[in-house]
Amino acid sequence: MIDKLRTMKKIILNTLFLFLAFSISAQNIIQAEYYWDVDPGQGNGTSLSVLDGNFNEALESVFQNNSILPSVGNHVLGIRIKATDGNWGTVFKRVFRVDANNNSNNLCKITQAEYYWDTDPGNGNGIALVAFDGNFSNALESIFKSNASLPSTGNHVLGIRIKATDGNWGTVFKRVFKVDANNNSNNLCKITQAEYFWDTDPGNGNGIALVAFDGNFNAAFEQLSKNAVSLPNSGLHLLNVRTKTSDGNWGTVYKKVIGVDIIAGTVNLNYPNDVATCVGIVDSLMWNGVTGFSTFEYELATDSTFNNIVSTAVVNDTLVHLTNLDGNTDYFWRVRVQSGSLVGLWSEVWRFSTVSTSELSETICSGSSYVFGSQTLSQAGSYEAVFTSSSGCDSIVSLTLSVNNTITNTITETICGNDTYTLGTQSLTQSGTYNETFASSGGCDSIVTLNLTVETPIVLTLEETICNGDAYVLGTQTYNQSGTYNQVFTAVNGCDSTITLNLTVLNAITTTITETICAGDSYTVGSNTYSQTGNYTTVLTSVGGCDSTILLDLTVFALPTTVVNYANGGLVSSSGANYQWFLDGNEINGAIDQNYSPASNGCYTVVITDNNCTDTSSCYNVIDVSIHENWNRELVLYPNPAKNFISFDLDKEVVIAGNVFNVNGKLMLSFSHQNKIDLSNLAKGTYILQLETNQGFVNKLFLKN
Repeated sequence: MIDKLRTMKKIILNTLFLFLAFSISAQNIIQAEYYWDVDPGQGNGTSLSVLDGNFNEALESVFQNNSILPSVGNHVLGIRIKATDGNWGTVFKRVFRVDANNNSNNLCKITQAEYYWDTDPGNGNGIALVAFDGNFSNALESIFKSNASLPSTGNHVLGIRIKATDGNWGTVFKRVFKVDANNNSNNLCKITQAEYFWDTDPGNGNGIALVAFDGNFNAAFEQLSKNAVSLPNSGLHLLNVRTKTSDGNWGTVYKKVIGVDIIAGTVNLNYPNDVATCVGIVDSLMWNGVTGFSTFEYELATDSTFNNIVSTAVVNDTLVHLTNLDGNTDYFWRVRVQSGSLVGLWSEVWRFSTVSTSELSETICSGSSYVFGSQTLSQAGSYEAVFTSSSGCDSIVSLTLSVNNTITNTITETICGNDTYTLGTQSLTQSGTYNETFASSGGCDSIVTLNLTVETPIVLTLEETICNGDAYVLGTQTYNQSGTYNQVFTAVNGCDSTITLNLTVLNAITTTITETICAGDSYTVGSNTYSQTGNYTTVLTSVGGCDSTILLDLTVFALPTTVVNYANGGLVSSSGANYQWFLDGNEINGAIDQNYSPASNGCYTVVITDNNCTDTSSCYNVIDVSIHENWNRELVLYPNPAKNFISFDLDKEVVIAGNVFNVNGKLMLSFSHQNKIDLSNLAKGTYILQLETNQGFVNKLFLKN
């Protein structure tokens, strides 16, 4: 195991130095990732973990665990890095071959290499690297040992490529070199010292010396690998190497992640035996333990390359139970030790075959039975039986049994009178319930119950009315004359429907109306209102739905003139046809003449009628009837005659309100709760002051100058 590890280290380190010899420095790397075959997009690959933040040696972690590798075969490994400026770089791609089940997963072996200067002559047409054995140090050195292989003096591009066992040439690695025109030397600075250290840099010159370092990296690294004392503890560690040249300067530190794996011991498989047959679909895997270890990883697959894994786990036991294996299937399995992130070598691969299995689906009718091996079955369900095959192995048969019940189906149908419905062998023409037995597709009886309805023909009579000029549509016919019509239709139930139409056509209606109204009144016909004398036409809808034309001859009479005058102690109204007098709103019996002599003071009105129009006059206040009856009360007016104002005193009485009339009884002004009256709006003349007190009315004459 240790020898294999050292060999792996040697190959990877030699390859690393070639790569570093042709690399160009860039910004500091802050992130790196890789992917297999298909690019998932920047930032979506698998992260490359490192020990010291330096990504140049992180690739070894990709190959240390089989679980992160793709299936066996050739695959493209893509790697990209992200610098401190936040930008992802170009994807670097390389074809790798993943081997099957040997824990190696190495690169394809190099079988040929060549180089050229400046112009690429094409794959296989370059200058061969002599004695090429996978060690690039010795081969490259041969390029510079002889001036014969060097181009002319000046800057030139050196291109190198290699060919692997798969027959494919790899990518060309290029580097600019300057060829000097001097003394056949053109050599790199001579290496005078070299050292290495693990993980932490002790400083230039303080590392572990590479003994007998003579410019040949093979010998120096072989010495490092053979000396187990210089190896750190098991796990991932960072190996750092640097050289010092004849100019006294230490070079760049070359770094590589090395996995130190010290797990030894191979698991021996136990059960089931290799190439075992007749293994049950529920069984176990068993193996022998390894001293000092209790954790194991197993894989179970249906192929020997373990591309189709059906079960895998890490267990703390030497036994694992398996369930739900497929019958008639070959399975392959292997086991290895696991301790933390470290694993041992896989065990041998053993194969076993499972018993034969088959599935049946059967259907029987209710009341029947099915014989399955030693079982007689009559209920639906899933059953298993074990049979012995011709090879002597058990054969497991799974049966899914379905039991079909007798099918009962009820249908409802409708036919028209005189039609026939066929149910099996029956021809039916009457409404009723009928039964018929059929054989179903599953071979079981099917009983059909029919509820049959025979529809009688539909006869319908319609009574319709339309207006003259309109039409009535019945089916495809149009009618505009009164009469009786018949048509036959197909009803919603599919039967004939006979409709009889009794149609009445109504004539147009015209009506003439003569009306009179008084001024201020109105006459309404339909939605129209009229208040002026004239002839009007209105079209309405009659109760039959037809147009009805109304011709209106309207006369509007003026209201009679109602004027009342007072002369010689009597009242006289304007002329009219009829009269009716009222006192304080009450009708005066018998006062139906144009003239009326009042018998008492008060508000007199007259209602005059002319052309059946009436109007009521304004109130005429009569105050001089028996006026002298209350002239003797103690009422003092001053000044009298008055000019603009007049005052009054009334001993021992409280004045509530008052009126001023002219000598004709016309009310000139009114007041309340005051003893001084403004007369500035009255003309010169004689007036009567009437006061209402808490003891009645009192009157007094006064003059206004």
